[in-house]
Amino acid sequence: ANNYGMTSSTIEISPFIKLLERQIVIVLFGYSIIFISMFYFNSINRVLKKIFSRQKIITLIGILLAVAGYSIYSSAVGAEIMKTFVAGFAAIITARNAREIYLVSKYSKESLSMQNIIAVIFKKKCRDNLPSPSIELTTYVLKVFSYFLLLSFSLIIFSTFVFNDFGGMILVLLVIVILVTLVFGAKLLLLWTLGFIILASGLSLTEKVSQRITLMIEPMSAQVSDFARLLNFNVKNESFFFVGTSWCSDSGICVPLQILSDYIPILFEKSFGLWAAVALLFMLTMLYSYIALKTFFIFLTGIKNFKVISIFIFYLSCGTLIQVFLSFLGNWRIIPLSGVSIPYLSIGFTATVIPCLIFGLFLGLITANKNGNDKQ
Repeated sequence: ANNYGMTSSTIEISPFIKLLERQIVIVLFGYSIIFISMFYFNSINRVLKKIFSRQKIITLIGILLAVAGYSIYSSAVGAEIMKTFVAGFAAIITARNAREIYLVSKYSKESLSMQNIIAVIFKKKCRDNLPSPSIELTTYVLKVFSYFLLLSFSLIIFSTFVFNDFGGMILVLLVIVILVTLVFGAKLLLLWTLGFIILASGLSLTEKVSQRITLMIEPMSAQVSDFARLLNFNVKNESFFFVGTSWCSDSGICVPLQILSDYIPILFEKSFGLWAAVALLFMLTMLYSYIALKTFFIFLTGIKNFKVISIFIFYLSCGTLIQVFLSFLGNWRIIPLSGVSIPYLSIGFTATVIPCLIFGLFLGLITANKNGNDKQ
């Protein structure tokens, strides 16, 4: 006999069922992170200073957490963990070594000359003819740089070849470029770039990267169909797209659920026009540019106790700013799609937690730095 009523079987045909409830929980969790990181900033600062003082341990923990995030959850979780870990590692190197390397480059320019660098790398005999102090300084800088080089290339290879996370690789890469530029200068940036070009020649042969490039150039014939469906989508003439039921066009093309994660820029453009998407990009750029510039200024001129956490927030905000540009440029097919989300707007845990942490720590840092300066 057929069974009707409350006990009858149901078939869920809407992809948005239970999505709203889940997103409400995520947003509330994100707001709680803002208030916790703001009101308990000093406690978080003390904990981070203890963690960051153990460089080898944080390296091991960061790699293990990234592996767990990629393996157990998703590439988005793994990429966010890796971004946070790289920001922490960059903060350690910057706080510990940036001043020394800057003084070396300013008062002992021969220490960072190509002659010294080549002599130390290849251990040439001619190094005995060079001033010993400059060689020692070159060795110190290259020792820090080699440790950073090993870790950065390991993360790039790990995210690309092991888990095929193209977006995570690009995100980590650009954060590392900022670190190299700030701490090591243009010459070592050139050396690192040459090494990455060699690595990139191998990355271009991977299936994931080739699919992304094909999706950018020929979206309608690419194997990944979600982006092509979204490009073909036309909004119905209804009062408001998000509240109505216009998730399918008149020609029967329905947008995928993934648009609420990876394709927010193109969704804004299709719903409200190109200028709405440009305005969204401008607002997010201004927000994270201000956070980055302010925290970097505090790192340079602020209280000593806040140097590590201020540069940590700086690298996190730079990573998020890069993430915003990767998403917009990928949606506009200027670069290959990276699969990264938009802070605060995309669905999912990763699009909310780290941006809320950045904002909360930033507010806490501003308050604590102001109170500290007032006491002085």
